[in-house]
Parts: sequence; C-alpha cells; structure tokens
Amino acid sequence: MSKRGSKTALCGEKPPKTQKKTKSRTVKTTATTPSGKAKRAASQKRRAELAEKGLFKSQGSEWTLIPDAQRNEFITLLAGLIHSAEDLTQARYRNDMWAAAKHDPKAAGKEKKLRVVALDCEMVTIAPKQAKEGGDDEQQQQQQYGFWTRNGNEREHLVQLCVVDVLTGTTIIDTAVKPPVGWEVTDWRTRYSGMSAGRFARYQSASRCVGGVLKAREMVLNLINKETILVGHSMNHDLNILEISHKRVVDTQIVTRKAVAAKAMDPVRRYSLKELCLELLGRTLQTGHGKSGHNCVEDVLAPREIVIWWLKEENQGVREAWIRKKVAEAAAAESAGESSSEPSHDLSGYL
Repeated sequence: MSKRGSKTALCGEKPPKTQKKTKSRTVKTTATTPSGKAKRAASQKRRAELAEKGLFKSQGSEWTLIPDAQRNEFITLLAGLIHSAEDLTQARYRNDMWAAAKHDPKAAGKEKKLRVVALDCEMVTIAPKQAKEGGDDEQQQQQQYGFWTRNGNEREHLVQLCVVDVLTGTTIIDTAVKPPVGWEVTDWRTRYSGMSAGRFARYQSASRCVGGVLKAREMVLNLINKETILVGHSMNHDLNILEISHKRVVDTQIVTRKAVAAKAMDPVRRYSLKELCLELLGRTLQTGHGKSGHNCVEDVLAPREIVIWWLKEENQGVREAWIRKKVAEAAAAESAGESSSEPSHDLSGYL
C-alpha cells in the first residue's frame, strides 16, 4: 500500500471528518455566596437578636446595651461613683492642664456634648531622628512630645486614641497618632500598645491617623464639656498624655481598690483591667498579649462593661464576695511580707 493509500479508510469506509478545535467555554455558575444585600440583612437580624438580649457585638465580643429608657437612671447611679479631688490626686491625675471647661467656647451651652465617655490611649517610645544639641525647654517638650521623659532624648508618645459613647456603646474615635516631625518610633511596645509598624501603616492607608497629641486632644475636647463623665481604667495615664484635666471621672481601678480598702486592715494593691474582667465578668481580655498586644477598642469597652456590672443591683452579692476575697488576699500578702508599694510608670502594673 502506498503512502498515499495509507491515508484512506479500511473496508471502504469514508475517512472521518477532521474536527475543528473548539475553545473550551467556562460555564458560569450562580454564586453561592450571599450578596451584599443578604449580608446586610443577616447582620441586621443578628443585631436585633442581640438587642433583644440587651447586648451588642464589637471586636468579636458581646457587650451590654443600655436601653434608652434606663440611661438617665444609669447616669444617676454612675454619678455616685465620681471620685473626689483627693482620690484623683492620689491616683496621679493632674489638675493643672487643659480642661473641658476651658476649651468650651462661650456658646458651648447650646452645643450637644456626650454625657458619658470612655477613653483609652496607647503609647510608644519615640526619639529624635538626629540627636538635638542643647535640649528643649522641659515644659515645651512635655507639651509636644508626651508627659514622661524616658532615657536621654526618648519620650513616651501617644500612638492610638479610642473613645466610646458609654450610653450607646458606639466607637466615636479610633485613630492612630503620628509622632512630631523629626521624631521616630524607637519602641512600638506592641506587647502593651497593640501597635506595630505594619498596623500603623494600615491606619495611615485608611486615613485614620492624626498629626500629633494636640490634634488628638482637640478631638476629645470637641466631644465633652465639664459635665461629661469620663470612664476608664487607670485613666490618669491617658488624660496626662493628652494633657486634659477633668473633675468628673470614674476610674475602675480606683472604684475597685477603694471598695476593698474600705474593709481591709492592710494595704491594698491595684487591680489590672485583665484581672477585673476575668474575676468580675468571667471574660478573658487582651488575648493577644505577648503577640499582637492589646486591642485599644476592647480596652475602652471593658471598663464600661465593669462599671455597668458594678452598678447592677443583682450583682451585689457577687460583688461583696469578691471584695471579701480581695480583703483576705491583702491580709495574706501582708502576713507574707509581700510589697504593696505603688508601681512605677511601667504600664504593666496598670493593664
């Protein structure tokens, strides 16, 4: 058989037609993932279900929702916890800095301010990019760069500010704060601050970053007046770094320590926010400790939750049992000769 004949079909069959190559088509299937509208509807349903239970969700946790009808009563009870000037001085609050009353313009009475605010600040260490010659005036340094002087040219500086409306639980401010021009972060202190170079960059990319402490302070003062109640934990650090003096303060560190000290014969230590959340609320806080660090929004919602729990009448028995436990611990520590002296500016003693 010739080479040409080899191409003919056997047994008289016609040769098969050459099939043209066709491009495979990708079949579009209907997306199984919920649409944006469906997601919003599901989210609204979850919020409604939580609201029926008196809760709302933030930072992956559930927090107490204060109903509109109970807010005036809550403020009345909360006002009973406001600390005296002596208590604030002993807790290292300053009274010689910018106050909300100073900041308010003459027409402030007509402006609507928040009635109860919780706030938290996170700090880092900064230093000049080039060593300065001669040094600045100390008061000017404090105003521009932070309250405490570290080693040499290093300063403690505000890096994140969070503010929550206590009545609604709404986060009003969650912003990063830039260091002054010519200064740089030398220690992010992520273990305590929760801030890192990468996280700071994400805040900048999202336009959630303000330039310096003065701007951050202005943001806070725009929300409050002299009648506003400020809530926080060891908030002297936060107000001092912002250089704000305020008289109507409820500090969960002072509230709990005074409650124990009133019944104790021995010196009483400070209780950390993490400890209070675990023992009073049964909630684990700051789970990123040692890795991603604290969550500023969580740290501002937690004192709010403690205050709400503390004021509830149904928690009185548990509260009194906790106080008795802490009184016994103070007595045992005194017998063992353990020191209960005031901690230094190391923030680990307060968090």
